[in-house]
Amino acid sequence: MDVKVLTVKSELESAQRLGFPTFTKVETSVNNYDNVIIIRWGNSYRYLNNLGKYRDFKNVINPSKAIRLNVQKDKSILEISKVVTTPATYFQNVPAGKLVVVRSTEHTGGCNFQVKKGPFVVETGFYAKAYIQTPIEYRVWFCGNNTMAARRVALKSNVVGKFPCRSTWGYSYCDMPKGLDEKTLLAAKSIGLQSGAADVLYKNRKFYFLELNSAPSIDTVTLERFYRNGLNGLIEEKLSQIV
Repeated sequence: MDVKVLTVKSELESAQRLGFPTFTKVETSVNNYDNVIIIRWGNSYRYLNNLGKYRDFKNVINPSKAIRLNVQKDKSILEISKVVTTPATYFQNVPAGKLVVVRSTEHTGGCNFQVKKGPFVVETGFYAKAYIQTPIEYRVWFCGNNTMAARRVALKSNVVGKFPCRSTWGYSYCDMPKGLDEKTLLAAKSIGLQSGAADVLYKNRKFYFLELNSAPSIDTVTLERFYRNGLNGLIEEKLSQIV
């Protein structure tokens, strides 16, 4: 059975490093892909079947529903908070004196990153999370039951201000902090993602999950190898379920 990666234009070059045929748009009925395993890499778009109704691919890794939920950060953080610790989140009003990060409900990278102190009303299309002052932030990549961790580190090109946004920082691979792998897989399962990455702060012996990413950039050989191995495992699992 063929395997293909469905991604978005901004991640096309990165996703191609996974080693499978990669595309960004479905031109025909979704039924024509019933004999293909589709790996969704940040693409949640729904396509029509032969009856003109929306349907996900028959054999899919990272379902459309899971990616779509994860893109809606205000909703996904509520799901994640049921199984792991997240910063206090505000959807309507931020209390007086509370320092928060305000972001649009759908965002990529460091866009719309703003730190403000309450009181104020959260605008429609935005949400606010308590700002946690800590120098320690991890990125944890996951694929199936496999995980790998790194510390966020500032690059020389980064401007480090009072409230740095670490989305553009680099990584320093490290040993997995105790318990973080299990927590990451719990968070991923709560969303329905089988592959992706998590951004996590650490302070006072607690992990605070900020968000998950369904299309982490494949920008090193280490990540390329990690995801290829993990996806091969998910593909074998998917093949065993096909009758």
